[in-house]
Amino acid sequence: MVLIATVVGGLVAGAIWGFGKKSLVIFTAVWLVAFAVQTLFMADSADTGKAAYWVLSGIFFGLGIALIGVGVWARDRSEN
Repeated sequence: MVLIATVVGGLVAGAIWGFGKKSLVIFTAVWLVAFAVQTLFMADSADTGKAAYWVLSGIFFGLGIALIGVGVWARDRSEN
């Protein structure tokens, strides 16, 4: 769930709003909601106790920020 929010949210936010405060705030809000739902309902309690769960979640969040940049790049390429 977080991976889907990361890829879709990052690319869409970057393509629509560019790499600025608005896209980062919207992406972060969507990602945090997906992360909270995943942690509460989908992740096993044994998973959330492991450090790897939190590290991978942080990596996915960083990947989403990078994908915002990819979305900006793709938008700029399609406009030129």
